[in-house]
Amino acid sequence: MAKKQEWIGYCEELRRIETEQAVPYGEKIAKSIANLEAAIRAWEFKVYLVGPFSCGKSTLLNNWMGVDLLPKGIAPETAVATELHYSENERTVLYPFGDGDGLGTPTEIKGVGAEQMRQVTDMANKGQLARVCLYIDNPKLKENADVCLVDLPGLSSACKAHELAVNQFILEKSIGIFCVPMPAGTVQQDALEFLQDMERYRASFNLLLTKADECIQSNHDVILKQVSETIKNRLGIPDEEFHVGIVSKNDVTAFEAQLEQLKNQRESIFKERFRPAILAVCADMIAPLKVALSENFSNEKLEEAIANLQAVEAKLVDIFNATAAHIAEVVPGAVDRVVEKVKEALNEKAEGWISKMKAGGDCSSDIGATIKRTVMYHVNSEAHDICDEASRKASREFGKCIAFSVGDIGMASVDGLSGKMYDSGDIFKASVEGFAAGAAGYAMAIGSVGAAIGSVVPVLGTGIGFVVGTVIGGLIGAFARGGSKAAENERVRGELMEQLDMEGEKSRDAVSKLLNGVIDDFTAKLKVAMEEKVSTLKGQMEGLKAEAEKNREDFVAKKEVRLASVSAIEKVMKDVEER
Repeated sequence: MAKKQEWIGYCEELRRIETEQAVPYGEKIAKSIANLEAAIRAWEFKVYLVGPFSCGKSTLLNNWMGVDLLPKGIAPETAVATELHYSENERTVLYPFGDGDGLGTPTEIKGVGAEQMRQVTDMANKGQLARVCLYIDNPKLKENADVCLVDLPGLSSACKAHELAVNQFILEKSIGIFCVPMPAGTVQQDALEFLQDMERYRASFNLLLTKADECIQSNHDVILKQVSETIKNRLGIPDEEFHVGIVSKNDVTAFEAQLEQLKNQRESIFKERFRPAILAVCADMIAPLKVALSENFSNEKLEEAIANLQAVEAKLVDIFNATAAHIAEVVPGAVDRVVEKVKEALNEKAEGWISKMKAGGDCSSDIGATIKRTVMYHVNSEAHDICDEASRKASREFGKCIAFSVGDIGMASVDGLSGKMYDSGDIFKASVEGFAAGAAGYAMAIGSVGAAIGSVVPVLGTGIGFVVGTVIGGLIGAFARGGSKAAENERVRGELMEQLDMEGEKSRDAVSKLLNGVIDDFTAKLKVAMEEKVSTLKGQMEGLKAEAEKNREDFVAKKEVRLASVSAIEKVMKDVEER
């Protein structure tokens, strides 16, 4: 992708400027640039195929590639996300589950074929596999070499690997094509629930009706209209944002059209992901340059700025404590909202479970999976909202402190640019805009608090379970005995609804534990990020003072280099904002 290469070039330009050492930047700046460049190089544009289990996603991808390759025979409860990458060096990379809820050390197998897929299926069915990446020398993948296609496990699978993949989908602000099997003629409830939860993250909405071969041609238009209206009415999606198509074994044109349309969003998604981070690095680099170029630069002014920064360190304790106190006030309300979402989800699905129990079926695992999935989605959402609000509040106060500490050194006009010190508040404002994207590990190395907190809301753990079998089991027989007796069925229905409400309430402890765990991680990293920001600025001011005292003549002689550095950095900032 052209923009990715362009931004790697910006990182190389910033590294060149840092190497010139027109001012003493300190080690943190070099590390920030290196980590940012590594994250940009590693970024992949991913398009997820999402839908119920056995909706035809794997078949669609096989038909599109023209090869029957993707693994089959994996049970719903052990399904695994499969990533497709183009490579001349064909290989299969298997990721087992690691400690906690992360990925373990991958195993690479040479080649991609039936033998490798048997190993994938075997490991998946044993519950050992979290993700598989296939690197394939395929013409279709080569045409789309800058896209990673992901076959996501079926929504109804309720498996750990699925949860890991879905959380990655959410936090990376990825985009998806939602697949609905045409023979069903409708959208399954679990798919609608998933789409409703994903609504806040979507860039556009793409729907494919799969398995069209299994439907009479004359029914296609009727089914297409019915499914489209169901989704648009339930989600309130405007017509202009709704893209729908039909695919069959011999016709994947609609998939190719939607993939091309999504590829047009690559650059905007990339820019949204990395713009705050690169602006934060630029701001950290340009501030000491402008101090060194100030018209009334003096050791006395620097000493005053350093003294003010020392005072800020004490102020940070108050800012942090106020932020933590605010968070403590809003968390209980967030827990209540998540628990209510759990109850709502259980209530919405109750009628389907009643029908299943009347037929003698056990819906305990369905109930447990619904609770777990709802908790995961909405704790994730609440955590992002809470941390985002707190970061903005802390950043505004923090920005005031930094502006006060170094901003009173008067700045000369440089090449027509504003003579004012780059306002830290603006740095943070730009940085936190990208907060909800979740983020890469590089973020903590970046000098701005707003950029640093981009990574603190992790992929939520899947180590929570809800066992409801014993409480539901007795109601199965009761429904079966009720038969056609309305009164008896109504009584049992009431017991079920009461029990579901209790199960929803019982999720409160898990919700609170998950949410507070994320918040604790956030506050700890926020404190470190603020302290590092002050430390970096102090180091820069102290370095300027020491350099000026050591050889004033050499210090003054660097003016042209500093002017060139300011101009180069501001060009990067302008390009990042405008292009």
